[in-house]
Amino acid sequence: MSLEIHRTALLKAVALLKASGAKFHVQYEGEEWGAVIAPPKPKRSAHVNIGISDYTRLIMEGLAIGDSVLVPMQNWPLDALHSSVANQAGRLFGPGAYISARVPTGIEVLRIS
Repeated sequence: MSLEIHRTALLKAVALLKASGAKFHVQYEGEEWGAVIAPPKPKRSAHVNIGISDYTRLIMEGLAIGDSVLVPMQNWPLDALHSSVANQAGRLFGPGAYISARVPTGIEVLRIS
């Protein structure tokens, strides 16, 4: 149930929005004011899967020089996993401080400096 006071308040709000120059679209009981505004497109992540960076970092962050580890594939595509491993290893150890290799079960990482 809508009272006349609701419509009066809405018309005042629409007048205020118009005066401010804001973009808006209001629908109320079959009436419309303003222009239809398209919703913003969602931003795409550089990685296919958001949690992959945390996953690879947690596996590699304790590696000492000379240590190696297998980063299991789980459900991620091998290319995405290898990209994340390279990114995290570069951040953790520095560029050129590791060697990585693709194996059927995931990515092997050897810290060399």
